[in-house]
Amino acid sequence: MPDIKYVCLSDMHLGAENSLLTKLSLDGLKKDFTAPSPVLVSLVESIRTFISSNQNSTKKPTLILLGDILELALAETQEAGMVFDQFVDLILPDGKELFEDVFYIPGNHDHHLWEIARESQYIKYIERKEDKKELPEMWHTTNIFIENDLFPTRCDFMTAIVQKKDHLKKRMIKVAYPNFGILSEDSKKAVILHHGHFLEDIYLLMSTMNTTIFPNQKMPEMIWDIEKENFAWIDFFWSAMGRSGNAGKGVELIYDKMTDEKKFAELLQNIAKKIVESMKAKETEEASSIWKKIMLFLIRLIPGRSLVKIVYGILQMTLGFIAKQERSDSNDSLSDEMKNKLVSYLDVTLFKQLLAEKEENAPKEIQFVFGHTHKPFAETFANSKSYVRPVDLVNTGGWVVDTVERKSTCGGAVILIDEDLNIAPVQIYKEAYSGNEEKLGILPGAQSNPLVTKIRELISKNTEDFDSFSKLADREIELRIVNLKAKINA
Repeated sequence: MPDIKYVCLSDMHLGAENSLLTKLSLDGLKKDFTAPSPVLVSLVESIRTFISSNQNSTKKPTLILLGDILELALAETQEAGMVFDQFVDLILPDGKELFEDVFYIPGNHDHHLWEIARESQYIKYIERKEDKKELPEMWHTTNIFIENDLFPTRCDFMTAIVQKKDHLKKRMIKVAYPNFGILSEDSKKAVILHHGHFLEDIYLLMSTMNTTIFPNQKMPEMIWDIEKENFAWIDFFWSAMGRSGNAGKGVELIYDKMTDEKKFAELLQNIAKKIVESMKAKETEEASSIWKKIMLFLIRLIPGRSLVKIVYGILQMTLGFIAKQERSDSNDSLSDEMKNKLVSYLDVTLFKQLLAEKEENAPKEIQFVFGHTHKPFAETFANSKSYVRPVDLVNTGGWVVDTVERKSTCGGAVILIDEDLNIAPVQIYKEAYSGNEEKLGILPGAQSNPLVTKIRELISKNTEDFDSFSKLADREIELRIVNLKAKINA
């Protein structure tokens, strides 16, 4: 029976207070970096159990980190780095390393690490280039299939943390962005992994604004054009703002209150009042700019209460739009809007990248693995028409508690892939269960295959250990709810 060759994790958000993988104090009110989170320790032990079923124990699998691994939007860089360091100690202990290679595909919350990586890649390219008079444009993406690249792009930050350990001096964390592919030997089949942020409109905001302001412009279809137009926005708001000193703490507060509709509305109302008060305080100042002239005109024309309503409405259209992300939709695995975006991404953007890279040898059958939504699921997606058969979708879920009320759609999964590209998506935990639902097992909707059968048997033989993990996760979820309530009510 084929061995597990790849293990995929996503949306770990290391360093975030609401991440189950960042340790909290016993009261749940602050971070504790003195030791790894109990859930992080148990997660790695579960992965070790899965890998132990491999017949060839000398050939270690590859770890794929599928975005939002480090929390750079709502945590300080050093905090995320310290938790990642704990993770490295667990997965790569001296003499008992779980993985041979580690590939990292940045998401929106750790997008800044891609910016560092691509700039470093470009510098190294220039250093190798003999003729430096004519330089190409800096690349915004990598190829999909990079496993055997001679000069892989690496994540300098993660690699620095790994290499500070004596037994890992030659290891590096290799980067693909935004798509990473695993190809079958005959090149007819592939597993494509993408964090998932480009399946939501908010991450295409600059392209949308461009086409709105300039009607003759079209939405980009090629992945490098999509990233080129939107990277600065993604980096600014989703991978940098939370680390911007005191202003960043304000952003984090807004982000937390977004999870509670009533509290978020109250916050926007208060912000609107403060803005109007600030405008009125400057009413007597000389209007030295167009912006101030507009503000003074509005103050004199519109009554105060009405002006607050207008500002509140503007905030609802901006911050309110950002708040309504896919993970806040708890009704189904995917909203209708995201299903439509998924069709476009698979049939146009991804398909064109596959053709550009592989030409006539582009795989005709794909399985698509993504995260981002924090809602793990597996299903066959018949809407896509560019491939020879429907696309098998697998979502990794995530490891954060986003709301004070538990959602049955939210949880985390470990994605296992064998040498024949069979996928076994293992649901490790959920926030809430219904009836006699299994606490840990293969995701409902996953395709039957030899690897799924093998992992089901393994889980049944280790029921006691996995039950202990479920109880631990349940206690840690409650701690994050306590933490989130404290911040929302602050």
